[in-house]
Amino acid sequence: MIAARRLVSRRHVLLAIAAMWLFWFVPAALGCPYCIQEAGFIVRESSPYKLVIFVRDETPLKDELAQWLASASDAWLRESNVEAEVVNLGQQPRHEARRQFDELSPEHLPAAILISPQQKAMLLPSLSGSDLSEHAVGEAVSEVVVSPVREEIIEHIITDWCVAIIAEGADAAENRRLKTEVAAAAEALVGFRTEMGYKIEKPPHIITISPDDPDEEVLIWSLGLKASATGKAQVAVLFGMIRRVGSVLPAEEVTEMTMLDIFRLLGRSCACTSDPSWLLGPAAPVIWGQDLDLRVRDQFGFDPNSPAVLNTLAGVWISLGEADAEAAERALPPAETGYMEFPVEPQQTKGEGADLSGAEPTAAQRGRRVLFIVAAALACMAIIGTVIILLRQRRST
Repeated sequence: MIAARRLVSRRHVLLAIAAMWLFWFVPAALGCPYCIQEAGFIVRESSPYKLVIFVRDETPLKDELAQWLASASDAWLRESNVEAEVVNLGQQPRHEARRQFDELSPEHLPAAILISPQQKAMLLPSLSGSDLSEHAVGEAVSEVVVSPVREEIIEHIITDWCVAIIAEGADAAENRRLKTEVAAAAEALVGFRTEMGYKIEKPPHIITISPDDPDEEVLIWSLGLKASATGKAQVAVLFGMIRRVGSVLPAEEVTEMTMLDIFRLLGRSCACTSDPSWLLGPAAPVIWGQDLDLRVRDQFGFDPNSPAVLNTLAGVWISLGEADAEAAERALPPAETGYMEFPVEPQQTKGEGADLSGAEPTAAQRGRRVLFIVAAALACMAIIGTVIILLRQRRST
């Protein structure tokens, strides 16, 4: 009888331990250990930017151009998210970039066109026309991935919470108001504890630029900050590898609380109900080498290129290239306005984060919920089994 009681007692203890493990640790294991801000250094586009220089058989210096571009690519693009090639339209009339060439209709060849992962395109005047040399090609290729503002962004985007870009408009008073609102939101963010339990120590870094700055033409175009038709100022929030959060915000939508909501959003778990198709805006062309990956590792304690880290995000965040075409298009600003709808409630009271409860869950998120329910059901079954054993134990005595 004593041995039987000991056996029942051991079963009871083991079942209780199993129930506690299922209830507490399985849901935690299913969760993502990274917040949105951290995940920005992990998620990748499914395809790079394409720098395409178009020539024809009769284009002068076409053979030299191919050699110069290969040399410039080796010097500047090896650790970037940009690939470059020369396309001879006489030999490759149906090249995949032909559509962008026809849309821009350059007057002279060679013509250099930069194509984004979302298939948007811009003509690069510095690499177009007949006045070319090896030095000129190298300078132009470097300007695709390097600029003063991008260097400033890289200096701060890992150590600071994020970077806010204010693209000034024609109204000086409006520009001053935006700077005040963004600065106030950045200051209010310090000390905020995120959903993941991290206390924010360094506020977002704020940069002011002119949307007509010729040195920043590629950056401005890639982030959707091109001067608006109304001349209004705009704001974009950047995180991770110079990726925009959601939309470009026009001046009339910029308030301290709206900006604070967006800043706080980056502290949410990357497994929250947010739909990455609107959260992940376009990323700028940039050189992101091993030195920056080491800075990320030192700052956050994980290797952004580790297969284990990448697998953690699998099924939680997907790159825009892997999303369905309609979702990817929603994530980009309409071409005619430069803006998109960003689902953050500007009228929230202080202390509240962005309400994402109404966001449509993805298939991966629904699968995670099913796993959570299964784990909870197993825990309940273990608890019920423990209760039954205890009742039988009492009856036997």
